[in-house]
Amino acid sequence: MTRAAAVVVATLVLAGCGSSGHRAASPPPKLPIKPAADLAQRSDRVATALDAGDPCRALGEAQQLQQDTIQLINEGRIPAPFQEYVSSAVADLLARINCVPPDHQGHGKGKGHGKHKHGEGD
Repeated sequence: MTRAAAVVVATLVLAGCGSSGHRAASPPPKLPIKPAADLAQRSDRVATALDAGDPCRALGEAQQLQQDTIQLINEGRIPAPFQEYVSSAVADLLARINCVPPDHQGHGKGKGHGKHKHGEGD
């Protein structure tokens, strides 16, 4: 899963560069540095949480990454040619994180549930 976060980061950074040795009729679109850096930083937080073995924290960070991405798109800060790819990459990352919260009730499997002494609870 950290690989998926790294792919998002790498894609954003590479897309932000937009430089090439060839001249085109019109310059290729570039992802502005500030939004790319912000999304890369948020992606790093997801990767850090996953590396630490905390998928629930990673899920929260990925949800924030998705909200930030949507906001940047709505504000027009991510150029149209990148919008679908970036939002899809973030959605894919979010879908790959499996958060299973621990059981905070302290009950073990099958302990004390549905077991009654004969005659109790009848």
